[in-house]
Amino acid sequence: MQEAWVMDQQVAVRQTYFQRMLFDRCLDEEFVRRFWATPDLIVDQGLPLKLSDASTVTRISLCDMSGSAADGGEVHALDAVAKRFNPRGLVHSIRHMLMASRASRNWTYGRMLVAAGVATPRPFAMLEKRWGLCRLHSYVVMEHVEGISLDVFLNQDRLPAGALENIALQVADLWWKLDELRITHGDLKPANLIVTPDERLFVIDLDGVSSHRFSSQYRARRKREWWRLMRGWQHRPDVEEAFRSAIVQRARTANVGLRSNSDPAICNRRSAA
Repeated sequence: MQEAWVMDQQVAVRQTYFQRMLFDRCLDEEFVRRFWATPDLIVDQGLPLKLSDASTVTRISLCDMSGSAADGGEVHALDAVAKRFNPRGLVHSIRHMLMASRASRNWTYGRMLVAAGVATPRPFAMLEKRWGLCRLHSYVVMEHVEGISLDVFLNQDRLPAGALENIALQVADLWWKLDELRITHGDLKPANLIVTPDERLFVIDLDGVSSHRFSSQYRARRKREWWRLMRGWQHRPDVEEAFRSAIVQRARTANVGLRSNSDPAICNRRSAA
């Protein structure tokens, strides 16, 4: 079977008729070889983090070769997450054979968000099992981010002083950065926002991220995104108000301009007033 390789300074692509893999060139060659040959074994040998019908997520260890001894640097161990997207039945698989796989979305939008300065786990590798252009199974390996979900963090009995204001500002930064990129997350619930021990906010689970060409579709998805983010805070009006205020304030200082006029966070605040 003929095999094709494409490489640039950061990313390499390995492809045959039956598989396609994109990976960061910082990865250890031995891991790349194993992931290409036995992706299921890589996932199954990791420490289980999430086992569901939709996906299997485990914690694994990688070697970062970006500072290899040959370059006068050191080889670093990396904590990573391996995620296998499980088939959802025959009908779902047939419908999505020619569409971008969930692993591909995680890879593409993860790299885009990292490059744009958004805090999200860095993707290291993505693999699709294929039949020509038809995607059958997919896998992604990404950075592991230690932390707890946003709802768990904000519902602590003793929240650190200034923590709510700090998190609200980061939510506002994320909200307008997604708007600048004209993309929607698709499931921006508190469980998909992780707060690290040093109170950095990371957005995870990029399976449903979409970019939008048409304004009407984008506004509808943006409105749904806001509702999804706010839905869990009816019992915490202080959290909802902190998020709204930070988003409005950021709109005034970040040159958002006319884009804010139709934004659901701004419009809902005006109607409430």
